[in-house]
Amino acid sequence: MDEEKLRAFWSARQGLDGGLAGAGPAEVLARTGWARSVGGFNPYLTIFSRSGTGRSGTDAAVADGRICEIRTARGRTYVLPEDDYGLGLRMAAPAARAEIDSCDDHGVAHPTLDRIIGLIQDAMTDEPIEASRLDLHGLLPEGDAGKVALSAALAVLEASGDIRRVPLAGRLDRKGHGYVRWSPPHVPESAEARTALAERYWRWIGVASLANFRWFSGLSEEAAHGAVAPLDLHPQVDGDLLIQDVDEYGDFTRPHSPSYAVVSALDGLHHLRHDLHGVLDTEHGDLRGLPAQAIFDRGRLIGFWDFDHGRGEIVYTTWTRPDDELEATIDRSGGFLREELGDLRGSTPDSVRPPALA
Repeated sequence: MDEEKLRAFWSARQGLDGGLAGAGPAEVLARTGWARSVGGFNPYLTIFSRSGTGRSGTDAAVADGRICEIRTARGRTYVLPEDDYGLGLRMAAPAARAEIDSCDDHGVAHPTLDRIIGLIQDAMTDEPIEASRLDLHGLLPEGDAGKVALSAALAVLEASGDIRRVPLAGRLDRKGHGYVRWSPPHVPESAEARTALAERYWRWIGVASLANFRWFSGLSEEAAHGAVAPLDLHPQVDGDLLIQDVDEYGDFTRPHSPSYAVVSALDGLHHLRHDLHGVLDTEHGDLRGLPAQAIFDRGRLIGFWDFDHGRGEIVYTTWTRPDDELEATIDRSGGFLREELGDLRGSTPDSVRPPALA
């Protein structure tokens, strides 16, 4: 398979070719995938890099309920479009059950957990309340057991759709969030949900392996095979990639001109597949993770960036010679980060954001 073509195809499917300019936040997420959210700026930059929508447009979509931060597949939080809320909740159920099992390991009795869940549910109103302010009548055990019990109770209520999390400051890039009561959306049955997620996943990506899908969804090999069985996916001749639309891929032509994207280390272009090597040239194949935020050209990783708060601008380094178009993309993205986000919060969940690349 032509590596450069495949990367450019991924980039186009992800809306990084300009095809989603002017689209609303919900449409961007529906077309390109759920945006990983860990109290960082990734959801904002995901939407801006594809459609040009600024922070106010994304915040308005959150306030109106058109997009929402939900704990979903593998127990991780993503920002989802409204049509996917029920699906997202169904995919959260296994992680919630795992948290209940963790309570057993910490000696938290099921009746105690049930009472905690009931107290939280009774405390919910239309006004957000932080978990730390909940009156749980002294039921929480001391130490780690209490933390595990509270986390499990919240996970169960989030997965059931009885409560949802909302950003206290109205911004997705702030870690402070509260919970409000919620009327559960329609939640599909498990088998239906697994196939629905697989259908969306290949719509977002176009070409991926079953292992890629398993990483994102958290499904077992057997469940993943069952999820994709009803779909018309086509295996490539000499590898493990499955293609959604063979004709579309065959007719696709990699653009001759560069098409740059300044994105976060959690952007769906590579995060959804959890496959950094798919976007790396051979000479950089020993890279095991992203040391900073990423710069792509037609789906190929070409460098890294960070934001220098003192200078109020992006600093970056690339393996290719910068041209006017790259400079313009850097300036446009830097202006968005400076003027609309200000104090950038990290978007790399498993490591501390590195210092500026100056």
